Amino acid sequence: SVDGCDWSDYDELAGLRVLHLLQDAKNPERVWAATPDGLWIVEGSQPPVQEMAMGFSVRHLGQRHDGTLLIVGFDGSIPVAQIDGQRVRLPAETGRMEVLTADDQGRFYMRFPAGSVDRLIRVSEDGAETLIGSTDLIRDVATVGGHLYVLYRDGVSWSDDDGATWSPPSGLPIDCLRSAPDGFYA
Repeated sequence: SVDGCDWSDYDELAGLRVLHLLQDAKNPERVWAATPDGLWIVEGSQPPVQEMAMGFSVRHLGQRHDGTLLIVGFDGSIPVAQIDGQRVRLPAETGRMEVLTADDQGRFYMRFPAGSVDRLIRVSEDGAETLIGSTDLIRDVATVGGHLYVLYRDGVSWSDDDGATWSPPSGLPIDCLRSAPDGFYA
């Protein structure tokens, strides 16, 4: 779409299942399209080009501010992530995965919902770690001033020790939390 309202079909993507679209962090004219076979680039009004064929079935992707992509999916039945050309096995068993955000240290945060429960995992070039093994469904994750916040339907949970411990959810439910120089906004 050129204006965000009038979408056109591209023959290159005809018949493909587009699972996720992501505007490039460094080039707002570029959109990444994740399909099970890999990543496509749509740049301005140019036809899409398959940028990366993956050796696994892609499900989702995220991007850091420096442009580095995290691509997640399944290698057979094994959940995997690829970051900066490096493959990382993910500690999850579910079929759905979603990259939520990245922090200032370049670590990505992902959720793995299954029915009415969720799991929070952090992924970087150093590997993957489970921060919350089983929890209510996660709406979003925010990193503000070295603190981690998990947004739930029933409030917000936070960690001030890099995810080692978490408060119980409290407060009003919010959908997003963003930082600004004078504080943060819900």
